[in-house]
Amino acid sequence: MSPRPTIGVLLPNTGRGASPAAIREFAALAEDAGVDSLWVGDHIALSGAQETEYPYADSHDASYEVPAQLPFLEAFTSLGFAAAVTSRCRLGLGVGILPYRHPLMWAKLAGTVQVLSEGRFDFGVGTGWMREEFDALGADHARRGPVSNATLGVLAALRNSSDGLFSFHGDGFDIREMGVYPSIRDPAPPPIWVGGNVRAAATRAARYGDVWFPHIYGMSPEVLGCRLRELQEEAVSFGRDVTLRAGVFSPLRLASDVTGDPWSTGTISGPPSYVADLLMRYRAAGIEHITLTFGGSPTRRIAVIEEVLDQFSG
Repeated sequence: MSPRPTIGVLLPNTGRGASPAAIREFAALAEDAGVDSLWVGDHIALSGAQETEYPYADSHDASYEVPAQLPFLEAFTSLGFAAAVTSRCRLGLGVGILPYRHPLMWAKLAGTVQVLSEGRFDFGVGTGWMREEFDALGADHARRGPVSNATLGVLAALRNSSDGLFSFHGDGFDIREMGVYPSIRDPAPPPIWVGGNVRAAATRAARYGDVWFPHIYGMSPEVLGCRLRELQEEAVSFGRDVTLRAGVFSPLRLASDVTGDPWSTGTISGPPSYVADLLMRYRAAGIEHITLTFGGSPTRRIAVIEEVLDQFSG
């Protein structure tokens, strides 16, 4: 029997309960419970008049799960704080929106968290989706794919560069003999997790990533496993010496009854035994990691994840 997948959960850095005390308490409880990684999302500004449809739910409700009027603590600051109050859990960004920042800013932020966490950082990246946020930041929503690819190209060059000053010319970037320390190569490169479900995102993972990290919506274990094998071959065709891995991101709702397949609804919903069996189906298909998101106080969140983890005991 395959070992269970590694399991990550989101830190309480959003919503009414977001606070230093909540992050500190939850992180400590999560490590004690056996959670493998702690994650945060990346938004800078949320729209109070959002019209862009959230792409990972069957209802196509336009509203994002965190209302614009509630706290959303900055991602890298939250991870740096979590690094100081943990010692074992990996710390993940799920996922950083590449067009929002310059590649050197990405390198500096990722490298700093990698240093502060002593090598425990998982660097998730994606193209983003909320047009209103792009507009507010002066970013080009229509060109988010090409801009993301160009940013990853710079980061790949920096990641593979030798010690010394870094230069890069092309794809709209002109970087001349700049020292970037720490960066994504120091002290060791964090693995890059490429989010997104569409074909372009999967190809981006094969070209630049270490892990493909789609949302569960539209991704049954069989579909995701088949696509992973295709992408592993695609990575080889790009000349990369890497075995691409896969994780999956999903909201979780514990319930007495199963309420639909999560690849149809966008949410894992059912009793703990069902959740554990489903996670093992993904693991058997070659998916090594699951990140789960759900709300509540730190103690309530821990109670939820312990109900799931208990299913793998004994």
